[in-house]
Amino acid sequence: MKKHLLHEQINDIEETVRGLMRRPLFFDGSASQMRLDMHEDEDAYSIHAEIPGAKKDDVKIELDDNYVMISAQKQSQSEHQNGGRCIFSERNFDVVSRSMSLAHDIDPTKARAAYENGVLALTLPKKSRSELHRVEIK
Repeated sequence: MKKHLLHEQINDIEETVRGLMRRPLFFDGSASQMRLDMHEDEDAYSIHAEIPGAKKDDVKIELDDNYVMISAQKQSQSEHQNGGRCIFSERNFDVVSRSMSLAHDIDPTKARAAYENGVLALTLPKKSRSELHRVEIK
């Protein structure tokens, strides 16, 4: 558990530094972050994450007990034909990630994910709590 908390703190620091380095000339307040909505019901967590520009094969989901990490690589290459030159380019290689610890352990064998139109839909069923077992004393 402590490993995950330290990992989250390091991710937050890295995202802040990347944001500062990305905005030296134009400060518009927007950092490259993965925005998401998360809902919980009795049986599962439901997450919808915006990852525009990423291909399905470049999205990675890691699950460990109650810890979830979503990351993606986004890459766009511009090709100029007929001797054209690039004047300005803000669309390039980028890595985005979000990680979180949930209140309940999740069952990774029942997790479902779909990616369409730049939105990842992730369903994470909660792991059923083991029943209390009594041991008979002989």
